Amino acid sequence: MDTANVGWPCSLWVAVTPPGPDLPRLIGTAAADVVVGGGGFTGLSAALHLREAGVDVAIVEAMEPGWGASGRNNGQVIPTLSRHDPEDIIARHGAAGERFVGLLRDSASVLFDLARRYQIQAELEQTGWVQPVHSPGRINIAERRVRQWSKFGASVELLSRDEARKMLGSEAWFGGFWNRSGGHINPLALSRGLARVVLDPAAAFTRARPRSASNGATTAGS
Repeated sequence: MDTANVGWPCSLWVAVTPPGPDLPRLIGTAAADVVVGGGGFTGLSAALHLREAGVDVAIVEAMEPGWGASGRNNGQVIPTLSRHDPEDIIARHGAAGERFVGLLRDSASVLFDLARRYQIQAELEQTGWVQPVHSPGRINIAERRVRQWSKFGASVELLSRDEARKMLGSEAWFGGFWNRSGGHINPLALSRGLARVVLDPAAAFTRARPRSASNGATTAGS
């Protein structure tokens, strides 16, 4: 199927990103050890890591890789949560929470390292991510986050008001929480680049709306 026929809405990412790979339409039935539903970040990452493990994998996608939120977000790579800090997560979820904190801590580096390893051209900028402090009373939040994430091995730093001004070019902030492993990417380029990596003899990627799946076989919908 010629993916150039997919009607993308106007956006910056669509305007600046080279077209994605041409993908075949699924006709009839195809078989694989694992069938992944959806060609967004989650599906593409799952397929790629399965392929690396030697698993025969197919992705079924109704439109094109990155069609949904994966190709339309603002591209910030943020290895933390907006509200919950590491100690809160572990207190609530125990050992599973500790594993999640480790995954969250390393998430940005995992993404950037994978893109570099496969030479995915997605405008990678791993220059860090800053959560600025917008009032004097909230500096304690930044201090707490730096303290907790440092305890769990994250590369973080507390910015003074002067450091935040120099880094961000604005007098509006009273300091900041800087996570050095974060950054920015072109999300549509990353989606299309991941799809190209998955597209080799070890994996199949087709366009279809899946109707049913059983025993490793997927049947195309209408």
